[in-house]
Amino acid sequence: MNAASRMPLSLEGGALARGGAFRIQGPRLAVDGANPGDVSVRIRQGEVQRTAAVLQAGAESVEAILPADAPLGEAELTVTFRNQTSTPFRVRIAAASPGIYTRNGLGWGPADTSRSGPFRPGQMVEVRVTGLGVPPSRVKVTVGGLRSPRTAVTAGGVRFQVPGRSPEGCHVPVIIRPEGGAVSNSATIPVARAGDPCAVPTSDPVREFVALTRVSADVRIGANPHFEFVSDGAIASFRRVVEAAIDPWDALPPRGSCTTFSQKVALGNLSRPGLGLQRGQGLDAGSAIQIYGPSGERTLARGREDKTIYSAILGGNAPSLLSPPSPLFLSPGPYTVIAPGSDAMRARSIQVTVPAHIESTNRQAIDEVERAQGVRLTWRGGGGDVFVVAVNVDVPSGAIGLCVCAAPDGAGEFTIPPLMLANLPVTDPKASGLPLSLLGVVAVKRPGAMVISASVKSVMFR
Repeated sequence: MNAASRMPLSLEGGALARGGAFRIQGPRLAVDGANPGDVSVRIRQGEVQRTAAVLQAGAESVEAILPADAPLGEAELTVTFRNQTSTPFRVRIAAASPGIYTRNGLGWGPADTSRSGPFRPGQMVEVRVTGLGVPPSRVKVTVGGLRSPRTAVTAGGVRFQVPGRSPEGCHVPVIIRPEGGAVSNSATIPVARAGDPCAVPTSDPVREFVALTRVSADVRIGANPHFEFVSDGAIASFRRVVEAAIDPWDALPPRGSCTTFSQKVALGNLSRPGLGLQRGQGLDAGSAIQIYGPSGERTLARGREDKTIYSAILGGNAPSLLSPPSPLFLSPGPYTVIAPGSDAMRARSIQVTVPAHIESTNRQAIDEVERAQGVRLTWRGGGGDVFVVAVNVDVPSGAIGLCVCAAPDGAGEFTIPPLMLANLPVTDPKASGLPLSLLGVVAVKRPGAMVISASVKSVMFR
């Protein structure tokens, strides 16, 4: 995978670029602290063979630079250490396939910039990039969905000007696309005309993640192309803050712009949105968490694998063997969430008001999405911020492509631009099991306990 974007090879932007840094992951590739000179990485396409320059090597990962004359298209890659050669990895090689380095090394979140922000509209910014090709391609840069008026490729990356009308925020997304090349990962920069948009003072070392969820869905399950259900749920986790660490929830874009996440994930984490990617140490919040509201009381039980995660299906007719259909629980009104606490954290009582739930007004009209054309969604209702979301998972590789757009306040409609859909996998029409190819609108009421109201539908991404 690209050493900067960490984008899986199965996605459009996951090709390895000539002259670009890439990372190989797998068991027993070498040993930790191995001398790079003792490791050999070879790329073979038919009779053509090239050797990559190894930068660093360990037991489960090797990082190298692809040769400038590596063969384009499908190829095989092997790693040799102490006369032992790995099973060939299938790779795809392109002239250019950019990746923006991020501070967390995961391919999302704050970009690795030449100087710290915040940045002002009109200011020049340089981000560290690999995969621009040999010689480097000319590039287009978008900042918060707006094209940068000035760009230049430098020795270490790409330098660009923040557009004068750029949205402001701590996490304004930046995307790079070379001429005729693939779309990069989204990385973020802080943009503000005055002040610091990332300054969030807090004296509490414990981060609360408490979400009450209402999901209305029209999904494809097995032979049924339109299984409709409405379900209420809740999930909670309390975690000790890790300094300088952020969660994907923190990196959501400012209103009127979109960001993307393109990673390889464990499919089991998809049933726990957000929590599978959270940073920090999970804390014991007590034996169970209680929710009190207009419809009565419900209990969030500890997880079986991770006992610091609490969850429950509160009502509805979700397709679950563990929970039979029951009346919906999250009607609009006031709610109280109580965590009894433990030696690890004090007891907490969290007040939250559930607003009217969001309703998609054109989901029935959308069955297929041409990624190259974008897609428009409309809705009514919902309190707080409204996000338009497109997601798909390539099940064989575990690669997920996710696009999240923050709608302007009170908009009622939003069009996801084609650029933001480029790294979503194409839907496999033969796929079965869980619906993993979804389009929808999500209302998120913050701060404090989140109220998440979603209206989603299974679609075919072309």
